[in-house]
Amino acid sequence: MSSGFLGFFKRRPPELKTLGKWLWNNDVDLLGQTQERANVTLFKGLVESDVISVASGNAFSKTEADIIAGHLTNLVDGGYLFKDYEAKTKDGRLIDAAERTRDLILTGEYPELSALSVMVGALLAIRLWYALRFEECVKVASHVVSIANEKGGAEALRVRGFAFFALGDYAAAQADISEAQRREPGLVGINEPLKALAKLTNTPRPKDHEPAGVAKMRGTLQTLLRILRLAAVAAGSAEKSKTPLSDFAARAEQVEGMIKSDVLVREQLTAGDVADFAMCAMSAQIALTQYLLTSQRPGQGALPSAQEIREAFGYCSIYVAGTQSINPNVGPAFAEMAEGFHEAVESLFARLDESRFDLR
Repeated sequence: MSSGFLGFFKRRPPELKTLGKWLWNNDVDLLGQTQERANVTLFKGLVESDVISVASGNAFSKTEADIIAGHLTNLVDGGYLFKDYEAKTKDGRLIDAAERTRDLILTGEYPELSALSVMVGALLAIRLWYALRFEECVKVASHVVSIANEKGGAEALRVRGFAFFALGDYAAAQADISEAQRREPGLVGINEPLKALAKLTNTPRPKDHEPAGVAKMRGTLQTLLRILRLAAVAAGSAEKSKTPLSDFAARAEQVEGMIKSDVLVREQLTAGDVADFAMCAMSAQIALTQYLLTSQRPGQGALPSAQEIREAFGYCSIYVAGTQSINPNVGPAFAEMAEGFHEAVESLFARLDESRFDLR
């Protein structure tokens, strides 16, 4: 009893409402819409690609292909693990085709379908959590972890950790959420539950601990800085009247100032901080598409690798989206900027895929 009466309450676990805020901001409606869109995208991908016929070696009618895809969706996202689940068909030929297709997808031959399967499965696990079906959430999340690559399984590990948290298995929750953080340091919904779990399990963080998000932000800013510096050389004085986004030298100085300032360690960022970060990221995106991703790239120095570019801009997208979802008071101008930025990032990734340009 050395901790006293107040110490008892300090070690009480958070309420489910608090956990839900950390998990998906308690926005079940948005979650449902997101999951529905993802399900439709996965189903269409399964039907419209050749994966079913390639896996089974047979041609199927549209109705048969739809039935196979319906059952296959549950096989890849973990829905088959529900209590009392029944297959979409009793036709052994169609079930066999679905199972063969699942096995082919999981080999990685169809990376887009694999990634969609992992995303849909993670969203399904989150829906189960909000439905208070924690045991099934653990099963589905475990399935997703087993079929995902290392980084792809981070979100499923986080969700499973939240399910263990709700079930009172704090050691398992801490292990899963910590592993999710190791695999994808920029993942949102990590720091708060880990702080709570540290108190519940009496495992405080080391004094010199740096939040993974801070390290990820620093790495992202350094990647943007390299891009902007190269673009400043490549663009030169080509444009007499530069817009703020195309003034790469000024944006490089701004990013360098962010790295040197305390913006990385502030507990709460201002709207100005977010706007500055987004503007520099958009400037770097323009720098890549207009000046640096060319067959004969001007300027000196090496660009970051394709993987570094993807990780940096992926983190930027998560950062902007997270800011928008956490703050319900953002104006239409910010929402329009966020949508435009996400589209620009998707265009950049498509450009990287198409060009196969050697960035090293």
